[in-house]
Amino acid sequence: IMQKDKEKEVEVDVNSKISEEGGKDWDVEYWYPMIKDHTFPTSFIPLSNKQIKAVLKYHDNNRQQKHHDSRTSSTISKLEAQIDQCIQGFETGKSDKNNCVVFVRISTLSPKDAVKNKWDLLSNVIQPELKLVPQGDDSALIIALNRALVYSCKVYNGKEGMALLTESQRVHDHLKYRLENEEKMKLNIVVRKWVTTFKPEMEFRAFVKNKKVTALTHYYKFCYAKRIVDKKKIIEKKIKKFWKQNLKDSIPLDAYAIDFAYTEGEEEGG
Repeated sequence: IMQKDKEKEVEVDVNSKISEEGGKDWDVEYWYPMIKDHTFPTSFIPLSNKQIKAVLKYHDNNRQQKHHDSRTSSTISKLEAQIDQCIQGFETGKSDKNNCVVFVRISTLSPKDAVKNKWDLLSNVIQPELKLVPQGDDSALIIALNRALVYSCKVYNGKEGMALLTESQRVHDHLKYRLENEEKMKLNIVVRKWVTTFKPEMEFRAFVKNKKVTALTHYYKFCYAKRIVDKKKIIEKKIKKFWKQNLKDSIPLDAYAIDFAYTEGEEEGG
């Protein structure tokens, strides 16, 4: 997510439910052009049917502990190289070199289920988060565990990115369904630069109807987050202000849902 407002406290993503184009309104490619100046820098890698079949086969072979044939391995390796190129494209300075982090998904959904079985990775990520949890604070504990799951999706190179995509059951099932049911399927691997200020418990969803924000809800549903309640009016004001100044006129839809990530700044209430 890339912040563009002066206060640098509101970030944005869109989920539209308006288009009747067979679900394409949910694809990143549909909504990204509308808000690209206010969201994660993003690159797209088109997937051919041949490549999709290779991803499916690679997944199935892993599950069945079968050997990968050279053609399938070659296809996966080429996709890894393309992800590496996208990551290099995000490296804008010395601080990014060899340390650029991205989030990898497909057009329609993420491979977040793949990290649940990576116990070594989860353990390394969870431990630092648990150290920040006050003793006896169950809500803080749940928030820390969820952060660890999200942060485990960080990708540093193409090999890691393809590992997530080929190990994800939800990615596999979705690719298989669309391959079998859509003749004119257009899917991409989507590579999005990771922004370190994002915290999953600070995400909000707004509902827009007739070009007006009619509702705003805390997207995070796992537990009670007191600091969100304490800052309710401040957060609501900043999100609505950001939407009105930056997005209201740039999104050519009358009704949609849109997600915001609030990043805490230095000023009062930030």
